[in-house]
Amino acid sequence: MGDLIGVTSILTISLITFFIGSMWRGIRTILFVALIVRVLLIILGNYIVLPDSDGDGYESVAWTLAQNGVYDVLINFKGPNSWFISWIIAIPYSIFGRSLLLAQSLSLFFGMGCVFLSCLLANKLFDTQTSKKVGWIVALFPSLALYSTIVMREVYVTFFLLLAFFGIVNWVRSGSLKSIILTLLGFVGGTFFHGGIFIGALI
Repeated sequence: MGDLIGVTSILTISLITFFIGSMWRGIRTILFVALIVRVLLIILGNYIVLPDSDGDGYESVAWTLAQNGVYDVLINFKGPNSWFISWIIAIPYSIFGRSLLLAQSLSLFFGMGCVFLSCLLANKLFDTQTSKKVGWIVALFPSLALYSTIVMREVYVTFFLLLAFFGIVNWVRSGSLKSIILTLLGFVGGTFFHGGIFIGALI
């Protein structure tokens, strides 16, 4: 059951990537290649031990939290802290059972989000050509690809920081309330995974 849910999760993220690629054709190839690289890393991780693949124990803590069901997980919400990622993973674990692929698929989702947001942000700051160069770097840089496939909080923090920066750029240019909300959403979301991110929201 766990592996089936994990595979389904990865396929769902692949479908989302193909959908986004069909809407942003300029970065479609970048997104597809980024997805293939990350899925191959997940598969490779089943045969060899990838660096940092133990995830600092986040996955095992998630399984411990999930033992008493989803209600117990929800009432034991501790707010922003370094183990928030385990609480997030514990929710589907408590419903579907333990699946490393499911936990990795969450990292994959945010990792693909980082590639997408990097392209959008670079396009806002510079131009289309630069955004493609940035996209290729984020898609293929080894450590960025790796942390998009293992159960670590770095890719979550990076995603929310990029979201905040994207909001800041929009706010500077338009001064819109939506941009401020997007910026705060990025910083607050990042704070749940790393408390120091909240300083950005204050600034």
